[in-house]
Amino acid sequence: MQFKLNGLKPPLDFKNTSLDAIYGISIFTHLSEELHYSWLKELTRVLKPSGMLILTTHGEVHKFKLLPKEQELYDTGNLVVHAYKKEGNRLFASYQSPEFFKNLCNKNNLEVLKHIPGKVKNNKAQQDVGF
Repeated sequence: MQFKLNGLKPPLDFKNTSLDAIYGISIFTHLSEELHYSWLKELTRVLKPSGMLILTTHGEVHKFKLLPKEQELYDTGNLVVHAYKKEGNRLFASYQSPEFFKNLCNKNNLEVLKHIPGKVKNNKAQQDVGF
């Protein structure tokens, strides 16, 4: 196993199609729409064709944090961003409907094999998991 530190924006210091698995826990939940596209393209570049990408998102269980107009955007497959702090900060929050993320994956020739919706656990909304 190898660990490397990367910046907020791509690229990664890995060769094309060199990784068997990539997981991003609570990463996309703090990125702008631009970086959603940039990072998924970059992760696709370094992932082997038979590789597995596992990511978490702010799904349905997090909708209570959205204003009514934001919920409408979310429900129509758009990304909703709360840019209260600098991008990458935990207070910079992005909310991805399963439809938004499926479309993002499709644009990068990735297939969503499974989507596990988040639940409320100990009064705290958990993130969705997709792979």
